[in-house]
Amino acid sequence: MLISIPSNITEGFGRTSEKEFLHFLRIVISSYYELETQLIVVKNIVEIETNELLLKGTSLQNMIGAFIKKLNESD
Repeated sequence: MLISIPSNITEGFGRTSEKEFLHFLRIVISSYYELETQLIVVKNIVEIETNELLLKGTSLQNMIGAFIKKLNESD
């Protein structure tokens, strides 16, 4: 999608009439909205994965803390 935006601008610019150029510029606007939606979806996925990693990290910290406590009790 990112490639289609400049490609449509240049393709439209190479057309013979202003009307055709405007048609391609309208396609560019639509392509931008599509790209924006894709970026929002990616952002949401990354946030979800980050939250899951943080939860796993907290769990790991708790396990290591319990292990340290157990080792200290055996001294």
